[in-house]
Amino acid sequence: SKLWVDAEVFATDLSKLKNVTGASVKIEGIAEPVKAKIIGARSAIGEETRTAKVYLEIDNPKGDIGIGSFATITFMLKA
Repeated sequence: SKLWVDAEVFATDLSKLKNVTGASVKIEGIAEPVKAKIIGARSAIGEETRTAKVYLEIDNPKGDIGIGSFATITFMLKA
């Protein structure tokens, strides 16, 4: 009933995560974005991508979100 989403965040944007007030996940094939909760982040930066992993949790009560789906993550920041 819950899924984890692995997001890649550019190294230059990592410091902004401390100002996140919420997140949503837009998944290919699903009409409405899904609210997400940040559950963790890795500080290690990938050498090739210059990104770090951020992990989010989303509800999937109907099981309609498939594992391995592509998604776009939107982070809401404090003004």
